Amino acid sequence: MWIINEIKWDPTALNEQAWTIFIAGVGVVFIVLYVLSLIFILFQKTLAASAKKNQQIKEKKAAKACEKTKNGSNQIIETNPSHIENQVQAAIAMGLHFYLNEQHDDESLLLTIDSRERLSSPWSAKVFNGLQK
Repeated sequence: MWIINEIKWDPTALNEQAWTIFIAGVGVVFIVLYVLSLIFILFQKTLAASAKKNQQIKEKKAAKACEKTKNGSNQIIETNPSHIENQVQAAIAMGLHFYLNEQHDDESLLLTIDSRERLSSPWSAKVFNGLQK
């Protein structure tokens, strides 16, 4: 009735050539996995060294960017643009957008930034929105 019942295990059907192919195949698989793991480990070490080098370059640039004022006081002026707050960056971006694009309609030009902690991912947004109702 079932085809599974017709399958019989006969170890005498395995000759030397079948065992050779089996052992060679398993050996090739494990050798390839070992080589791939070495490649990934070396790639990770290379990325870590590159990130460390980039961090050192950024620290050197940040040290050069900090200058003392000309009047001799001990105030430090930060000239690195990465210290600008996100809200300021958004306001500058919107200002440039309005300046560079023609406006056909009169709009209020009110920019509202609503920052909330993200409680869900886009994958569960449907369930999350259903729970808030």
